[in-house]
Amino acid sequence: MVSNIFDEQEWARTPSGKIILRLIEEWEAGVTEHGDIALSFTSTLGNDPGLATGEEHRAQFICTREDARAIAQMLLRAIAFSETEQSSSFDSFLGHIKSPTLRAVAEQWNAARAQQRMPSWDDLKLERLAPQLGRIWAFDYDREKGGFTGRLAGSNIMIAFGKSFLGTPLSNLHPPHVFEEAQANFLQVVSEPACCLWSGKLFRIGDKVVEGERLILPMGADGRACGLLGASDYQNYPVTRTPELVELIHDTADWLRL
Repeated sequence: MVSNIFDEQEWARTPSGKIILRLIEEWEAGVTEHGDIALSFTSTLGNDPGLATGEEHRAQFICTREDARAIAQMLLRAIAFSETEQSSSFDSFLGHIKSPTLRAVAEQWNAARAQQRMPSWDDLKLERLAPQLGRIWAFDYDREKGGFTGRLAGSNIMIAFGKSFLGTPLSNLHPPHVFEEAQANFLQVVSEPACCLWSGKLFRIGDKVVEGERLILPMGADGRACGLLGASDYQNYPVTRTPELVELIHDTADWLRL
């Protein structure tokens, strides 16, 4: 989970209480003969009392491919939170949504959750979202496996992918490089939990860039997310039925931690 490091107690500190940090000036990554990931970081600047100023420090690490993916996802989540000013209330978050379709989805989600952090699937009445169903998509989240499985997809989404989402793992809907990025953002939504609105450039198909808005909302019970509800609104999408050609773009993000 991404958090303000100054709120954490596990970080190494100087005798005066400041968190010890060093500036990474050079870095390398490679694969070992056994398929593990090796990382190297070099630094000469920092406030580490154990090292003289200007003294070069090189740290080398090794981790499994699974851990490397988890590290990459954690970094993406940290970057996403650092690039946006987070809203202090749902009303403020709602004010950033320009699409009437996405705003209606967000308002219905908010009404369904009442005083809870998020609504359950039973709380959310899909019939009330009938006018927006064409642009809605949803996934169930397996907390033990950390994976997402398609729950539903509206007609507009199915036309683009040429298949139903129902029962389909997220990893089977996208090529590997797109899956990794989508997985990282989905994990952030369910782990914080948080609402997210992406606006501006949404994806690239060949030489065409599609703009619009993408909304992702957590679903769950007892304060724990078990899935997510999404909706996308865009214009001039080239119907290809070839999702392997789609490159996701995350232009501008607004996040609301619940």
